Amino acid sequence: MGGNSWFDSRGSVPTLLGGALVGIAILVEGLWPNATALLIIFLVGGLGNGLHNTGVRTAIYEHVPQARHGSAWAQLRILINAMVALGYLLGTPGLIMNSAQMIIILTGAGTALSVVVALVLSRKTATHNAARAAELN
Repeated sequence: MGGNSWFDSRGSVPTLLGGALVGIAILVEGLWPNATALLIIFLVGGLGNGLHNTGVRTAIYEHVPQARHGSAWAQLRILINAMVALGYLLGTPGLIMNSAQMIIILTGAGTALSVVVALVLSRKTATHNAARAAELN
């Protein structure tokens, strides 16, 4: 899907759609802990993860000068490692919350909410950029 022309012309679509699928999958896993459902939901979340990774890769190659690709990948890796460490810390049952299921639900809801915030902010940025371009012409 990441190579599809519809996605290709919209750089943030795979990143946001992938993040949304991951967040929704995690949220559903927390709300409905059923083994059969988890199999299907896990596949949807995996598709979302792949879409998100494709979007991030595409963004780096499109928006970062080639001479800085190595630095961009290293910075991304640092960010990912920091977020994984934070996830381990906050996701440890008994540290902040005792309910592992509630941690999963909040994680899924937080991920889905962050996608909504990103959509709103990107729409405002696009509207602002369009208005500014119209002023310059």
